[in-house]
Amino acid sequence: MSVLGRLAREPLVQFLVGGLLLFALNAALTTRRGAAADERIVVSSAQAARLGEADGGSSPELEAFVREEVLVREARAIGLDRDDADGRRRLAQKMEFVLSEAAELADPTDAEAQAWYLAHREQYRAAPRVSFSHLLFSRAVRGDRASADAADALGQADRATGDGCYLAREQVERSALELTADFGSSFASRVLALPDGQWQGPVPSTFGAHLVKVTGRSPGELPTLDEVISRVRDDLLEQRRLAAQAAAFARLRARYTVELPSR
Repeated sequence: MSVLGRLAREPLVQFLVGGLLLFALNAALTTRRGAAADERIVVSSAQAARLGEADGGSSPELEAFVREEVLVREARAIGLDRDDADGRRRLAQKMEFVLSEAAELADPTDAEAQAWYLAHREQYRAAPRVSFSHLLFSRAVRGDRASADAADALGQADRATGDGCYLAREQVERSALELTADFGSSFASRVLALPDGQWQGPVPSTFGAHLVKVTGRSPGELPTLDEVISRVRDDLLEQRRLAAQAAAFARLRARYTVELPSR
């Protein structure tokens, strides 16, 4: 581990960094700049047209523009633009980091972790997996005949050899995501829906057409809280971090007025 990496893990360093972030956030939230113009965001007619403003309302694009403008101004107010050559987007990202990291987030209690898990447990469910044998009838070798040749071979699939494929004939415990990466989304969805124990097909893939026999399945199982407790705590802390960031930005945003072009 590098020297910087070791320093980053030191409690004292973490305490000092946290203190600086809190100081920066406090400055951003409480410092009142004297000029009223600093607290006005004037949107030109050209900007309003480009950002989709209509009839005095706000589009998502306009809100995103205002958000970035607020973050950039607040970043400059607390000196985050020093030695920064990356422009507005980078400044806005720096300010979002300050808003996120300056929040004092308590570690979730056991009761809070359990409540979060019960409310969101489906997101921790393991993906269903399928095992199968397959024979490829390659489009590169057979051209437009690939699917027809696969259909003709279906009755004697146990004796057929198909064409060469760098993916193994026996596929074990494959998820939909993995199958999509290797064979394409159409193949993945079809294979997961096939009945067990019989050759089926043709099943199209990015390579051509396949005959497929499902040999086993693992249903998507729900893990216990103890099995995913680290993920649960991390997810809960991330949700709290985002909520704290949103609340801090709302306090900053309240200091600004947006002036749209008159009609």
